[in-house]
Amino acid sequence: MTLDTLVDQPVWRFFNELLTIPRESQHEERVQNWLKGFAQAHGFTYAQDAKGNLRMDRGESPDVVLQAHTDMVCVSEDGTHDFSRDPIRAYVDGEYVRARGTTLGADNGIGVAAAMEALLDNRIEGPLGALFTVDEERGLVGVRAIDPKLVHGKTLINMDSEDWGEIIVGCAGGKDTTGRIPYEQVPTTSASWYNLEIRGLPGGHSGIEIDEPRGNAIKVLVDTLKEVGYELASINGGTKRNVIPSHASALVGLGPRGATQVRESLSAYSQGAPYDVNFSLTPAERPEYGMTREVATSLVDALGRIDHGVLERSPDDPSVVRYSNNLAVVTTSSDTITVETMHRGPDTQRLDDVSGQIRGILEGCGAEVTASPAYSGWAPSADSRILSATKEVYTRLFGEEPRVDEVHAGLECGVLIGANPTMEAISFGPTIKGAHSPAERVEIATVGKFYKLLVETVRHLQGPQVAR
Repeated sequence: MTLDTLVDQPVWRFFNELLTIPRESQHEERVQNWLKGFAQAHGFTYAQDAKGNLRMDRGESPDVVLQAHTDMVCVSEDGTHDFSRDPIRAYVDGEYVRARGTTLGADNGIGVAAAMEALLDNRIEGPLGALFTVDEERGLVGVRAIDPKLVHGKTLINMDSEDWGEIIVGCAGGKDTTGRIPYEQVPTTSASWYNLEIRGLPGGHSGIEIDEPRGNAIKVLVDTLKEVGYELASINGGTKRNVIPSHASALVGLGPRGATQVRESLSAYSQGAPYDVNFSLTPAERPEYGMTREVATSLVDALGRIDHGVLERSPDDPSVVRYSNNLAVVTTSSDTITVETMHRGPDTQRLDDVSGQIRGILEGCGAEVTASPAYSGWAPSADSRILSATKEVYTRLFGEEPRVDEVHAGLECGVLIGANPTMEAISFGPTIKGAHSPAERVEIATVGKFYKLLVETVRHLQGPQVAR
């Protein structure tokens, strides 16, 4: 069933349009033009900075600003979907909307659509602002370069949360560390070569789902190779720095016993995993060139030593992840092997320490290592006006109190508050599962509830004369 059954409902009409507009990180020109056309059509003022972040206002000097990012993580199951041209093929699947074979882009397309809907909603009588940031999924790149002139107002409502019923008041910071290993190809010596592929792992969001038993296809592959003698021509796995790798592959030379051991090892892993794992070891033509055994061994050893998953939990609540690392991507070209990692946590010094440990491992196998500056998290505030207002409205609307929590993911609130320290912030949204993977889906019923809470919270903040 297509989305035609939903387009007459708030939020869904704009989200349905958004599905046809390319918006991969760093390629958001068309969605920006679409938003500017929307502003012009409805007489809203707007301003855009050099990075592409777009501020839109209905009325003058709004106190309340809605915020969402326009880019999406682009991952397809088979790699054939052209995100620069092909629309997202969304459909209704029972209680959810999902996409056929790709990420859906509900993260954060639902937030973008909700902001547009709210700007037109006559129930909101006062001025209202909306801030559409760019290039969020690569590490809050757009918002970290935002022109502070776009960040005005007293209250920010971020709509990038993914668990309905939960109000987010804090988030993790992050840092990326990348190693590039130069190498010279040498003639291969093994007689038998194979394409080793591991697919079907759940993948998912490297922050929110990092503590779940989802596996890491790169780790599975290198752990398997460490058990046998091998020659290596290439190794590739993962797609994005903030996506848990769901697939990995290698072109390997193996003896008869080694091939048997690989099959047995992966079969045992597949049988013991709490999810479906697809692996294959198929004969391949012998490549003319590959890596030296020294390069291959040190690379596989390094990938095995880099931690993946939870590094530290909260001593007060073991269910809360404080620090984590995602061994995200490995790619091989003719002269360079690239390894990408992403670390999350609240303290920038600790993130630098994690980066330093990974740097040491990668430099040990000859890598040239670069690291992004760590960006700080968003410290929670338990007594903010926006939190009190949202909790009051939520309880009145739904007859129960919401959960109040921090999230182990990057939200833009901390950076925006840094640009405007007088601003208070909060984040909430509908239930989105499987973000950053082709399993991404949004629960239909929670979208309606989310938008209702959004509208009534804005009205409450604007004053008792319009609150109900």
